[in-house]
Amino acid sequence: MVFQRFWLAIIILLGLQLTAASPSIARYSAPHSNLAETLRSGQFKTLLKDFVRSYQRQDYTISIDRNQVEQPHRLAIASPGPIKGTIAVNGEEVQTIERGATVINLAPYLKAGDTTVLLTGRYDPGSEPVTIRFHGPDTELAHQPAETGHLNYQLNLQIK
Repeated sequence: MVFQRFWLAIIILLGLQLTAASPSIARYSAPHSNLAETLRSGQFKTLLKDFVRSYQRQDYTISIDRNQVEQPHRLAIASPGPIKGTIAVNGEEVQTIERGATVINLAPYLKAGDTTVLLTGRYDPGSEPVTIRFHGPDTELAHQPAETGHLNYQLNLQIK
């Protein structure tokens, strides 16, 4: 079903005109009616990239009390099988993810406002899923992403 939705979105984004013999079926007309023009446009590439990124990424937000930022805030990624990836904080790669357990204390990266932690990588979707855990003062999060073989997980930490 995910695959079908993806291709349906591609067809709509391409601006293909859907026509039928019956006049009761409406036609779809995109801003670029010429397929070649649509494919060359920078707008199409941007829309497609944004769609794919948002469709595949799992996104979570946690609020952290500013009086607790000095305390440990541990993020752990556990994989029983092969996994290769990275942890980036505010766009800067800070650690690699490898087989077994990868643990990082996020406290040194926390500052007033928002901190974005992005986990990306690939793994072998086997019988046991990848587990992501976040543990901080007054906060526990455990999550098992969909077993697609792609890790694309964003944790938004809001310091208040």
